[in-house]
Amino acid sequence: MKLSSNQISELIISMAEKDQGARFEKPINWSEVGLVDKQNNKDIKKLVNEYGLIGIAEYGAEASSKAWLLIQHMSLDELPFMKKYLKYMSDNLNDIDIKNYAYLTDRICTYEGLPQIYGTQLKSSDDSTQLEFFTINNLKTIDEQRKEIGLDSLGDYAESMAKMCSQKVILPKGY
Repeated sequence: MKLSSNQISELIISMAEKDQGARFEKPINWSEVGLVDKQNNKDIKKLVNEYGLIGIAEYGAEASSKAWLLIQHMSLDELPFMKKYLKYMSDNLNDIDIKNYAYLTDRICTYEGLPQIYGTQLKSSDDSTQLEFFTINNLKTIDEQRKEIGLDSLGDYAESMAKMCSQKVILPKGY
């Protein structure tokens, strides 16, 4: 049965609410997050495989961003699908939030062991007491690259992530 654009949007928004509900529960129940992710991965892949990009024009800005969020939260074993969706995004930059493109680009780079381009991805430090950035491709121009797509400077981003995660964020050496 073919779903309408509104039905697809509502479904994706509902899936994202479950995603965020599981991730912001205190303390986080990682087994619950895993169960939510497993179902969401199956459902969002089915929708994307059938309908393609969840773009702003057809599905609305909220559903488009929520679809990206669900894909952003996929694990490494979903890398081929994530790359497929990134291609959809890169072919339709005028129909997505470009910031989401940057985040997914960096997530894929980190999964592939490559330096990130926009500096959006962080990880726990070796002793798990603070957050640090995955390797960034060109620190000399990172703030310019971030500004071009509407992101705050790396320093401002680190500060906001520290507040959101209640952890110290270490800026890369040389920044």
